[in-house]
Amino acid sequence: MKDLNDINDRVKDKTLELRRERVRLIQDKVMVVVND
Repeated sequence: MKDLNDINDRVKDKTLELRRERVRLIQDKVMVVVND
């Protein structure tokens, strides 16, 4: 069971990282549009 929880946590971390990455990319695009 512990292994499963461990994997679950790791997946959550990855998803959070990806989401943050996506938000950063979107913000960058928005800034570019605003600056043009």
